[in-house]
Order: sequence, then C-alpha cells, then structure tokens
Amino acid sequence: WYDYLGGDTWLQLLAPGAGDDKDLQVETAIKNLNKSCFRYILTEKFDDGLQKMVDTMPDFEDLNIEALNEHARKNESPALSDVLKARFQAYIEDERMMNELRFRMKRPAAVYKHAKNAYERKWSQPMISC
Repeated sequence: WYDYLGGDTWLQLLAPGAGDDKDLQVETAIKNLNKSCFRYILTEKFDDGLQKMVDTMPDFEDLNIEALNEHARKNESPALSDVLKARFQAYIEDERMMNELRFRMKRPAAVYKHAKNAYERKWSQPMISC
C-alpha cells in the first residue's frame, strides 16, 4: 500500500511547495497546521469536528450533520471474517513488518501526532485570514 501510493503523498497536500525533501514536508505541514486560518477534523473526532464547523464557521451553520453521518456510514467496511482477523493478527505480531511500517510512517505519524495534540487549541482560537 505504501509503495503503491509512492510514500507520504498526503504530506505534499499539507506542505505544497516543500518539494521532495521529506523532513521539510513535515516541518512545513506542521507550520501550516498551526496557521490561524487553518482548521481540520480528525477522523476519530469526525462528529465533533463537524459540530465545531457549524458552531464557528458561518458558511457551515446549515450543515446537516446527520445527513453527512448517514453518508459516511455507507462507506463503513464490513466486519472482518475470522480468517481475515487471524491474518491481521499475524501481521501485527510480525515484528519485522511492524518495524518496517513504523519506519515508513514515522513522518506522517509525527504530523498526525502534532495535529492530534493541537486539535482542541486550534478550534478554540479565532480564525484569522491568511
């Protein structure tokens, strides 16, 4: 999956213009996340983020959160079969594979950790134009 996508492609979206320098992409992505004009929603806090949009952004005051949630549920994956659960568990227990994933994902994980830690602070600050 990682090789198929070409690596940290989503970091390029958070750090346009940073080129191929992965460390610069991380630094730029974190700077962009910190800008007063930038807001984001965390997947695991999707409902909370939508409500924050409604509460703080006039353009979204009529956002139908229930309809969005219904649409999002249509994309949910079915439960894993016992065979797939066993395969998934074997991957998790494969120390070599997990170390490789941690190595490959260290930059996106650093950006995500920052985003997660800054989430509430970002939404509590007034949004100012960039």
